[in-house]
Amino acid sequence: MRCLSCSSPVPDGSRFCGACGSSLDPADAPTRVTVKPASPGTASPASLGAGGLSSSDPVTGSRFIPGTVLAGRYRIVGLLGRGGMGEVCRADDMMLGQPVALKFLPEALERDPERLRRFLNEVKIARQISHPNVCRVYDVGEVDGQHFISMEFVDGEDLASLLRRIGHLPSDKALQIARQLCAGVGAAHEKGILHRDLKPANVMIDGRGQVRITDFGLAGMTGEIDATEASKGTPDYMAPEQFDGKVTERSDIYSLGHVLYEMFTGKRAFRADTLAELSRLQRESTPTSPSTLIDGLDPAVERAILRCLEKDPRERPASALRVSAALPGGDPIAAALAAGETPSPEMVAAAGPEGGLRPAVAFACLGSVIVGLFVVSLLLGKAALYRFVPMDKPIAALADRAREITRSFGYTEPPVDSFCRFRGHKPALQYFAEQDSSPSRWEPLREPGEIGIYMMYRQGERHLVPRNIAGRVEPDDPSPQAGDVYLTIGLQGRLLRFAATPQFVEHSTDPAPEIDWSVVFDAAGLDMEKFEPIPPTIQPAAFGDVRAAWKGVLPHRSDLPVRVEAAALRGRPVFFETVTPYDDYWSAETEEARQPVASIGAGETAALVMLVLVAGGAMFLAVHNWRLARGDRKGALRLAIYVLALRLLHWLIVGHHVASLGREFGMFIGVLGGALVLATFSWVLYMALEPYFRRLWPELLVSWTRLLTGRFRDPLVGRDVLIGLTFGIAVQLLSHLPVVASGWLGLAAPPPTMYAIDALAGGLQTLGALFPVLLVSLSVPLSWILLFLLLRMVLRRQLPAVIVFCLIIPAFEAFKNVPIGGEAFSWGQIVLGVVAGALTAIVLITLILRFGVLATAACFLMANLLAAYPITFDSSAPYFTTSLFALLFAVALTIYAFYTSLAGQLVFHDAILQEQT
Repeated sequence: MRCLSCSSPVPDGSRFCGACGSSLDPADAPTRVTVKPASPGTASPASLGAGGLSSSDPVTGSRFIPGTVLAGRYRIVGLLGRGGMGEVCRADDMMLGQPVALKFLPEALERDPERLRRFLNEVKIARQISHPNVCRVYDVGEVDGQHFISMEFVDGEDLASLLRRIGHLPSDKALQIARQLCAGVGAAHEKGILHRDLKPANVMIDGRGQVRITDFGLAGMTGEIDATEASKGTPDYMAPEQFDGKVTERSDIYSLGHVLYEMFTGKRAFRADTLAELSRLQRESTPTSPSTLIDGLDPAVERAILRCLEKDPRERPASALRVSAALPGGDPIAAALAAGETPSPEMVAAAGPEGGLRPAVAFACLGSVIVGLFVVSLLLGKAALYRFVPMDKPIAALADRAREITRSFGYTEPPVDSFCRFRGHKPALQYFAEQDSSPSRWEPLREPGEIGIYMMYRQGERHLVPRNIAGRVEPDDPSPQAGDVYLTIGLQGRLLRFAATPQFVEHSTDPAPEIDWSVVFDAAGLDMEKFEPIPPTIQPAAFGDVRAAWKGVLPHRSDLPVRVEAAALRGRPVFFETVTPYDDYWSAETEEARQPVASIGAGETAALVMLVLVAGGAMFLAVHNWRLARGDRKGALRLAIYVLALRLLHWLIVGHHVASLGREFGMFIGVLGGALVLATFSWVLYMALEPYFRRLWPELLVSWTRLLTGRFRDPLVGRDVLIGLTFGIAVQLLSHLPVVASGWLGLAAPPPTMYAIDALAGGLQTLGALFPVLLVSLSVPLSWILLFLLLRMVLRRQLPAVIVFCLIIPAFEAFKNVPIGGEAFSWGQIVLGVVAGALTAIVLITLILRFGVLATAACFLMANLLAAYPITFDSSAPYFTTSLFALLFAVALTIYAFYTSLAGQLVFHDAILQEQT
C-alpha cells in the first residue's frame, strides 16, 4: 500500500503516512479524478480517495519552517494539514494583524497546468460566495514560483477528525451543524456554484461551533461542467449520476445527505472494498435506516437524510434550504421561502418564535380590556336599543301574561307546545327617524308604552316543529294550523297583536253571537270608550264572522293616532291588532295603505354583493387548490368539524325541542343539513385562503395552525389572542364613534343597534348566544382575509390591495343605516360612518398583516361578544345576569390569554423575599 500524497510505501493497517503525515482514511484522503471503470476493478475507494484537510492541529513536515515570512507579509506559524489538493499552513498577516490560512499546491503539481488552473479557479469560485458558513477566500499569491491562496483561518477542527474522535454528534449539536451546512451549500447554489466535493473533511468547525465549508477546488458553475469534470470527486460521497458524468445541485444534496448520515450515526451510508461495488450499492441498495443505528433519532431527521440519498435525483430535495426546512426546529419557514417553496402546515406550526409578551405589555393589554369593558357599557347606553327601552318584566312574566290573555279570549285548552322570544320593532325606528332629525330623536323610545322591543308568543295544540335550518319557531314557521295562537306583547305587558287559527266549526245560519270587545281592549291597555268605531280594512288570516275597527289615540301619546282592527268567530277573538303610524301599512292621516319600506339598505346590498363575490372566488380557488393537492386539508377538516359541532350545540341548547322522537329526529336532520352547509362553506373558505396565505405570509399563520393542532397553552397563541381581544375592544369602541360624535356635532343620531335582542331572554339563551359569536368570529374574519387576498391577487401588489381594502369597509359603514335614517339621514352621518369605518379598516389590516389570522379572529370574537349580549353594570336590569355571563367570559378569556402569553415569566419580583430566601 502506498500513500497517494507522496507515493511512499505504507504498512497495511496504518492510518497515517509515516513520511508526510497524510491521513489514509478515505474521508481525509486526497481528492482525485475518478472515472467509472468499464469492468469491475480492484482499486479500493481509499486509494481513489477524496481529499481535503486532515485537521486543524499543527503537524510537522511543512516546506516552511515556523517564522518564515512570505511575500513580505505572511509569517508562517505552522502546518495545519496536507492533502492531495495542497498543503495548508497557518500564518499571521502582519499588514492586517490577523491570522490567516495559506494553501499551497504540492510542489510536484506546480508544473501541472491543469492542477494549477484548478487551484486558481478555487479562488475565482470561492470569492463569489459571501456567507458565514463558507470559508472566506481572500487572494492568491506567489513566492519563489509557488502559488498559494490566502483564506480565513478557522481555529477549530474538521468534521471528519471530530467524528473519528467521538463517533457521532449529539442530536442537538448535529441539528445545529446540519442547518449551517444547508445554509452554506444553499448560499453556493444561489450563486450557481456546485461544490462537488462535500464531505466531513471539508467541513471545519471553529471553537464556537460555527461551520465553515472549505475546499472549492473542484467547484464549478452550474451548466459549465462537462462529463469529464463531473466524474471527479470523492467516490464515497459522490452521487450515482456523477459516475455517468452528470452533475447538478441535487448531486451536492446527495453528498450533503452522506455528511448528515455520518454526523447523526457515526457511520457511512455505504461501505465497499472496490469502486465497482460502491457504485453498485449506490444504484441498487438503500442505506441502513439511521434510526436502527441510533436510538431516539427524530423521524424528521431520518426522513430528511433518506430523501437526500435517493437514487433518482428528482426524488431528492430541490435545494439545501428544503433540506433545512425538513429538519426539526430552527426556522424552516425562512428556509422554505428562500428556496421558493411554500412551507407545509406542519412546518408553519413548528416554526416561528415561542411567543410570549413582556409582563408590562401583557398588563397593558389586560388593563385595556378591563377599562374598555366599562367604556363600552357606557357607550351602549346611547347606542343599543335594549338600553333605550324600559324592561321591567322578564320574558317568563310576559309569557305568563300572554297565556293569561289567551285564556281570557276563550282559548282555555292547555297548549301542547309553546314558544316565546324577544324581537326588535324596526318600524318604530323608521317612524322616529322620519319625524325627527335631532341628536335626541330616539329619546321617546325610553318612555313606557313605546314599542322598540316586543315579545312574540306562540302556542299550539300540537308540537311546533319548525322547518327552517335554525330550528327556531317563527310567526309563520311552522305554518299555522287549527288550535294555534300567536301574540305579540309589549314589554309592559300590553297586547299588540293577536291571531288565532280556530278549530273546525260547523256551518250555521244563526246570527253571530255578541262579543265583549272590552276584554280585548283591556288586554291592549286601551280605554274602549275613548275609541270611535270605523269600518274595518284589514282581512285577518283566519275567517271571522264578526269584524270591527276603531280609531283613537294611545294613552301614553295623545298626539299619536292608533287604529284598532279586530275579528271574532263564534264569540271568540281570532284577530286583533293596534296599528300605529309606524306600522308600515297604515296612515291615520290619509287613511291610505302605505308602501312597505325597503328592509335592505345600501350597506346590506353591498354586503350581499360582496358575499357573492367572495363566495364565488372561494369556490373557484378551493377547487383549484384541491386539484393541485394544495392546502391544509387536515386543518380545513378540523375547522369544518368545529363549525358543525358549534352549530349543532347551538341548536341543542336554544333550539325548539318537542317530546316526540320522530319529530325531533326530523328537526335534527333539517338542522344537520344546515350545519353541513355552514361547515362545507367554512371548509371551502379555508381551502381557498390558506395555501396562498401560507405562501405569502406564513409567519402570520403560526399561532393559528398551533391552535388548530390543540396547542392551547402555547405562548404565541396566548399572545395573539390577547392582542386580538385588545383590538376587539378598540373595534367595538369605534363602532360607537358616530353616536358620540353626533351628539358633539349636533347631528341626527344614528339608529340604535338591534343587537343582543335574543339574549335578553336569559336562561339557555344566555349560553346559546355564545355559539353564534364563536361561529361569526371564524367565518367573518376569514371572509375579510380572503377578500384582501383576492385584492392582492388581482392588483398584484400589497399596497394597492391595502388601500382598496381600507376603502371598502368605510363605504359599508357609511351607508348601512341609510334606510332607517330615511331622508333625515344627513351627509354628516355618512362622513362619521366613513371615519369610523376607515379607522376600523386600519385596525383590521394591521391585525391581518402584523399579527395574523388568530389575532384577527380574537378581535372579532371580542367585538361580536359585546354585540351579541346585553352589556350593563346595572344590577337592577332584568338582563344583568346575562350581561354578567358575557363580561365574565370576556374577562376569563383575557386572563387565560394574559397568563399563557407570559410563558412562565415572573410577574412580580419581591426583592425582600428573595433576599431572605
